[in-house]
Amino acid sequence: GVHHLENMVKQDKGGLLVSAHLGNWEAAGHLLKRLNTRIHIVMYDGEHEKIKAYLDKVRERSFNVIVIKNDISHIYEINEAFKRNEFVCIHADRFVKG
Repeated sequence: GVHHLENMVKQDKGGLLVSAHLGNWEAAGHLLKRLNTRIHIVMYDGEHEKIKAYLDKVRERSFNVIVIKNDISHIYEINEAFKRNEFVCIHADRFVKG
């Protein structure tokens, strides 16, 4: 439950939150906004545009979108978030031809 995430924040720890691509960001946003920490959301550029309106509504939270790019610069952004003990959210059920 959420108490595990709250305990991690109290201990100044971050982590990787892995989810299936179901539900919506509003539902997840209500859970995540209770945490007093920076949240990074990893997503594709098309998804970024779709979620931007929601993130604009919850500006009181510290959300940051990390857009997946062909130059793999997003890997460095994710690594920096982990170094700062912040949370990174990612959908693990995305299929991309390659």
